[in-house]
Amino acid sequence: MKRSIIAITIAMIYMPFFANAQIFEIIKDKVIGTVGHEDFPSLIAINDHELIMACRTDCDIDGDKTDPICDDITHPYRSDIWLVKLDTALNIIWNKSIGGNYNESEPKLIFDTATNHILLSCISNSDSSCDKNSPSLLNSTDFWIVELDTSGAIINDYRYGGFNDEDNPSIKILPNQERLICGSSRSGIGGDKFSANHGSQNDFWLLKTNSNGTRLWDKSIGGIGSEQCTNGFSLNNNNLVLLSNSSNHFYINGATTSSQNGDISDTQLINNPSLWLAKFDSIGNKIWDKKYCGHMASNIASYINSSDEFYFASHGTSGLAMSDSNNVLNVGNLWVIKIDSSGNKIWDYFYGGNGNIINGMAANDRDATKISEDNSSNVYISCTTNNDVGFDISEPTYGLQDYWLLKIDSNGNKLWDKRFGGSKNDYCAGFVQMPDSSIYIYGMSDAGGVTSMKTDSGHFYLDIWIVHFKYHDTSTVTSVNSNFEFEQGIKLFPNPATNFCTVQSSKERINSVMVYNTVGELIDEIKTPSTTSIQIPLASYPPGLYFATIKSEHHIVTKKLVIKN
Repeated sequence: MKRSIIAITIAMIYMPFFANAQIFEIIKDKVIGTVGHEDFPSLIAINDHELIMACRTDCDIDGDKTDPICDDITHPYRSDIWLVKLDTALNIIWNKSIGGNYNESEPKLIFDTATNHILLSCISNSDSSCDKNSPSLLNSTDFWIVELDTSGAIINDYRYGGFNDEDNPSIKILPNQERLICGSSRSGIGGDKFSANHGSQNDFWLLKTNSNGTRLWDKSIGGIGSEQCTNGFSLNNNNLVLLSNSSNHFYINGATTSSQNGDISDTQLINNPSLWLAKFDSIGNKIWDKKYCGHMASNIASYINSSDEFYFASHGTSGLAMSDSNNVLNVGNLWVIKIDSSGNKIWDYFYGGNGNIINGMAANDRDATKISEDNSSNVYISCTTNNDVGFDISEPTYGLQDYWLLKIDSNGNKLWDKRFGGSKNDYCAGFVQMPDSSIYIYGMSDAGGVTSMKTDSGHFYLDIWIVHFKYHDTSTVTSVNSNFEFEQGIKLFPNPATNFCTVQSSKERINSVMVYNTVGELIDEIKTPSTTSIQIPLASYPPGLYFATIKSEHHIVTKKLVIKN
């Protein structure tokens, strides 16, 4: 049945709460970018009041970027890592390009609270140039680790690699300040690599270093098939290594296509990648490993809780260890599995939409990018979806691909879900939970595509898009400064209107009003230094339904506006 776009928009996109019990307070959204391509984003919080974002960029000074790329005219196709420090209101404090004369990509960030330093892990095939002190080996991609202070000054950098390609490194800091660095490698023995692969394809490559970056030992882990790290321009998982909370052990997890061989004990062999989990002691000896076979993607988000229970998220369809059923047969959905400390499956469930045709293409839920717990043992999972309303998805699509965040309890029961998107493609890369329970969800977004959710149109091609929001249960909302209270203080009159409409606020001063049509196109924007009342001229607008997005310094709400003849 054909549904009314207007009815869906009013009822489901612009309402600030669901089932009269939930309020999603959109605090701010911001696009960060240039006229080039920004991708592979990573975002962390430092000191509870600042954020660090890293991404790959191929652009010189432009847009939000004030530091040029490391250039080499012999390498016309080049990229650097772009590091941006922001305050919690998403204002840029400083930004910095980090790289050599060729390509750096796949950045991941962690914050070392013991030293107050930022550790950046990425891949590089640059020579020793600009910020890079050691050349890549045989022009292949190597692991590159950069240590910086919170002002962006580089303290040290380290290269680790063999004579073939290394990919997708992540890093963990041990309590004694030693470091575990793990990614994938196709290299044999040579260069910095002293351990042979089990076959001709990728193995996981694990290095242990001291706090000064000196290699203590390295180990190739895998089988004769391919062991794969999270990859793809929106998939930047930093949890390939998981540290035990109860003992001096660590775990390696990822995707494998190997059957029984090398470090792989399971004899099952299927054409699809399988989830593999292995436990190691402090010097890299394997204690046990388990494989969970299914029809899943190779990107796997992971998390370990304080009880050494594991959560993994991917996407795919039912079969083998993926024993729960998809919402609709043969339609890819988000898949989550919980595993105990001995590697035994506790449960697995699929979440997502119905796979109906949307905008001329079959829809699915894909690219699980992060999974994590909160202080109440509830679990958040982020992914990308182009599914419409149905099953576990409570809001309609904003356009094409959207961010989707799902919250479940420890038994897998859905608590709520929230969608974020512009009218074009948005690819979710993850989220950051803050001490005040607010969340920053982030990823990449096609430029343009402004909607009531995405109020910043961006620059050109792909930009980084961050949305800061907070969830409230109405039974706990008491602050007059909440988005709900701000909305209650907003009045539009007359409405319906003909020649003009006045927007008036009784709670906070208004900074701007943006008017959108029903397909999310920005029609007009009125900015003001700060006032309690703004008048919108309407004489040039055709009659019909519009939406007015009203912003104060801290809040944003959208109201329906009807223009009549």
